[in-house]
Amino acid sequence: MIEEHSTEFYEWLETRELVPAIQSFKDRLDFFQSFALNNLKKDNVNIDENETILTEKVIQKITNQFASYLIENKENADETIQLIEKMFHLKQA
Repeated sequence: MIEEHSTEFYEWLETRELVPAIQSFKDRLDFFQSFALNNLKKDNVNIDENETILTEKVIQKITNQFASYLIENKENADETIQLIEKMFHLKQA
């Protein structure tokens, strides 16, 4: 039983190494959302709360897909992260 939980813990710990890249990706998507909404407001386009909530849900879904891909494809995670960092001009904390 201890061995099983130990294995699960170390697998979980490995996924924690991906958190900075995932968070950086999500932060960039949040920035895109904020930028787009501010531009729409400047153009006097009415945006209701439901539309804002919908964009937040889409961002979360995309972030979850990215995280799942990294976890399921650990052998390619570094390469994928480098590509995403270049594409989205990400900076990890």
